[in-house]
Order: sequence, then structure tokens, then C-alpha cells
Amino acid sequence: VLHRLLVEVSLGQDNVKYVTLRSPLVVENDTQIPVELGVYDAEEGHLLKIEKISPGESRPAPVGAVFLKSLLIRPDSGFGYAWSSETLWWRDLLKRPTRTMVCKGENGDPFYFQVNATFDKANPLTR
Repeated sequence: VLHRLLVEVSLGQDNVKYVTLRSPLVVENDTQIPVELGVYDAEEGHLLKIEKISPGESRPAPVGAVFLKSLLIRPDSGFGYAWSSETLWWRDLLKRPTRTMVCKGENGDPFYFQVNATFDKANPLTR
């Protein structure tokens, strides 16, 4: 099984070097409400994990799941919206980096997410 890891090296204010290993797929919440990111297993037909992302924050997608599973998104469950009708898979984002995702509301009004992927097109791993 091939997975990709991103290695991030930073120097702290205390002059200590910090090395972080994480998924290269980071989800940023640029909305003004908390959102939930779900890891979806299409074969099993259910969610494996749910991450909550506060406004203005970001979270790397789980390393093992990001390349094998797809992602769903919705506003925080308290707002009364279902999971997005479309799933996100990292390879699809390379082909079509901007898309609109829709979550149906309990009252019938949909919630729209504008998704935009940013990546280095010159990197051979993104081809």
C-alpha cells in the first residue's frame, strides 16, 4: 500500500526544531460556522470517522484514509443539514480543483460549499 506523507519542519520560538508528519491533504474551513468532515467508505457504505473543523481552522485528512476512501462534508450537525450528496476524492480534485458541493437541509433549503484545491501542478506526484 502506498501512502504519501508530508514532512513539515519548523523552528519554534524556543529554537527547537519541530518535525511533523501529516497527510498532504489539508482541509481549511473558510466559512463562519463549524463544519464536519467525514471519511466515507463506499464499499462498506458508512462513515469511518468524523472530524469537526472550527471556522478559520484547518485539519489534515487522515493519512491512511485519504488515498483509499473519500470525504464528505456538512455544516456542524446542529444546523440540520445532511452530508454532501457528492463525495470528494483527492484524485478528482487534481482533475477539477474547484467545485460546488450541496448539503440538503431538514427544512428543504440547501447549504452550498465552494471547494477549491490548491496544489503544485509541476510536482510529478500530482499528475
